[in-house]
Amino acid sequence: MVVTADPVGDFNATSQILRYSALAREVTVPRVPSLTGSVVSTTSSHHRSISGRTSPNYALAEELERAAAEINRLSNDCHSIAIRLAEEEIARSEVEFRLKASEERCVMIEQEVREECWAEMDDMMEEERRRWQKAWDEQVSIYAVNWIRKILTISSLDAMTNTWTRRLS
Repeated sequence: MVVTADPVGDFNATSQILRYSALAREVTVPRVPSLTGSVVSTTSSHHRSISGRTSPNYALAEELERAAAEINRLSNDCHSIAIRLAEEEIARSEVEFRLKASEERCVMIEQEVREECWAEMDDMMEEERRRWQKAWDEQVSIYAVNWIRKILTISSLDAMTNTWTRRLS
């Protein structure tokens, strides 16, 4: 680990860097044995016969075969999972497309319902306006008839008054 500190810079930052590096120096990470180390150890663990030839260690060969089989199985699993993922992504995109289409249909249906309600409300308002106009016209005619009756009554009273005044005179 390489640590740089600026002697002219910020004291707090420099002290934090130095504290961190002191803590990091104490950390130890265990090493995982590498595949090449296993191969080297298998070649060194071969049994030498009297003739100087080496015989392979069959236990390590079986372990390597099991590891290769496991790698092959995991590769196949990974491939099948990738296929399932692709299928799920396709299904998800289809569902999202259907959702968008249904949302658009909902908007269209809502618009149609609003227009129908608006037209129904206009019809009801027009009907109500006609009803009120009819009632108003009836009131006006009743008012006019009453005025005509009053005028006729007054004129007949005037005529009677004229008749009585002529008779009395």
